[in-house]
Amino acid sequence: MTAAGVGLHLSNFQCFAVYHANIAIWRANKPILGRLGLTYPQYLAVVCLWKKDGQTVGEIGKQLLLETGTVTPLLKRLEAFACKRCLVPGCPEGEKSQYLLVQTQVGLRAGGRV
Repeated sequence: MTAAGVGLHLSNFQCFAVYHANIAIWRANKPILGRLGLTYPQYLAVVCLWKKDGQTVGEIGKQLLLETGTVTPLLKRLEAFACKRCLVPGCPEGEKSQYLLVQTQVGLRAGGRV
């Protein structure tokens, strides 16, 4: 073994343990979320809406620890399933961070199936 290779075992990296745990959680949740047609990040966004309906993209992003530019595409894909966007009254058209996310009936019913 070369000097550069000493200690380079995946088990020595704390980040690998976190990565491995993430994969285990993803695998455990996949069958449940697959029935709903959701990814785990989409599920987390829906959980935010189950907790408090009518949040802005920015509010949901803050809870998920994601920037608005990252959470917006996730929420756009989610719109077909569980929520719809409504412009905040008095907000300039096109200001994405000021859209409210409101649950649809399908999204509300899904809360009882998870």
